[in-house]
Amino acid sequence: MALAHKLTSFNKSVLRRALISFSTSHSLRQDSSQESPKKLVPKFSADTPPPVSIKTKVKQSASDAWYSTVIVGGIALTGFIFYVIVHELFSTKSPTRVYEEALAICISDTRVRDLLGEPITGCGESTRRGRRTQIASSEWFDSNGKKHMALRFYLKGAYASGTVHLEVYETDSKELVYRYLVVEVDGLSRRQVILRPEADTPATSPAVPPPPPPPPTLAPFGEESSEK
Repeated sequence: MALAHKLTSFNKSVLRRALISFSTSHSLRQDSSQESPKKLVPKFSADTPPPVSIKTKVKQSASDAWYSTVIVGGIALTGFIFYVIVHELFSTKSPTRVYEEALAICISDTRVRDLLGEPITGCGESTRRGRRTQIASSEWFDSNGKKHMALRFYLKGAYASGTVHLEVYETDSKELVYRYLVVEVDGLSRRQVILRPEADTPATSPAVPPPPPPPPTLAPFGEESSEK
């Protein structure tokens, strides 16, 4: 009986220790699982934007470069167009200015007025639409580096019409001088009126006589102008 009582007490003691050990280990596992570190997720405030990827940066740089190229190209094209317009309107050596001056000389000449009749208007080459708005012109440089310009346009009077041929060249003082300005009156008997050079002035004044007018087809320019 005493031995059985001792065995029972021993078994209870061992069982109690086993339960205590299991309970302790289970509590430790729960505590360790509860205290395991959590993954940190970066937070960004409203004032701090998120980082941009390299791919996005490359796309943005390419887009900025393209827009910059378009803007610079547009500015350059606008400047070129503005230069051409200013040169045609205000330069005394442009085909437009030479045409306007020659037209004024023709209209003011009494011989031309008598042959064509007043009022007299000037016009250019015929277009596909039938409008005569383009003045034919050609520019070249001689062996001395002097600029030459040849023009052709037409006159319409009250009872006759004519064709104007002219050539100007650049002198040493950078001025344009008429080599010739001739009006050919249309009709059964063609008549020529030589307006330049004038009868009391020499035909040309450069050191070396200018070459003859070039045979190539004159290129059209400008728009229709008229004088009354």
